[in-house]
Amino acid sequence: MALLVELSGEVPGMARQEALATASMLAGEEARALAEDGPALLLDCGGVQAEELARRLGLAHHVSDRAVSGDVDSAAQLAAGVDIGGAASFRVRVRRTDLAPRLQGPDRLEARVGDLVREGTGARVDLVGPEAEVRLVLAGRAYAGLLGGSVDRRGLEARAVKHRPFSHPISLHPKFARAMVNLAGLSPGGRVLDPFCGTGGILIEACLLGYEAMGS
Repeated sequence: MALLVELSGEVPGMARQEALATASMLAGEEARALAEDGPALLLDCGGVQAEELARRLGLAHHVSDRAVSGDVDSAAQLAAGVDIGGAASFRVRVRRTDLAPRLQGPDRLEARVGDLVREGTGARVDLVGPEAEVRLVLAGRAYAGLLGGSVDRRGLEARAVKHRPFSHPISLHPKFARAMVNLAGLSPGGRVLDPFCGTGGILIEACLLGYEAMGS
């Protein structure tokens, strides 16, 4: 089953490698990129759960499972075909990138997909607290999936160096510190040593990911 990772805009190459390294670690084998298209990264990574992958990433926004891709012209039908798993309520979210051709606006497309899903499943639209969320990313092609997890970007920002008891003007932002830990490709429960740890940004993220962290 393919996963759709919506990468963030910071250092695209690093974001891609972080997603691949983390998915490979979780799968226990090398993950494979099926498609790379702007912020959309379609991964073949065995039985990795979207929620767990999203929980670990730093340079991404969302991870969806049951992911599919197709022509942008048929984006509405593509997204409407995503299995919402018997959910009684749902919503649709569209992310348009600069690579996408100028078709109808995201709001109109969300409404169109919503109509198709409602007709096909009988589920109701709930924009506030839905049981399922269908995500559609428009780039050179269209990518759709069922939201499995979102990266805690707010939590990463809350751990920025300015919020720590001791700070320094030169320090890694937590999202980059987390990416670096993920890029190390450590097995769960492994050890991280940072001999020049500064304010401890890498060690904090390593601990939160379940590693034994040591620094000086």
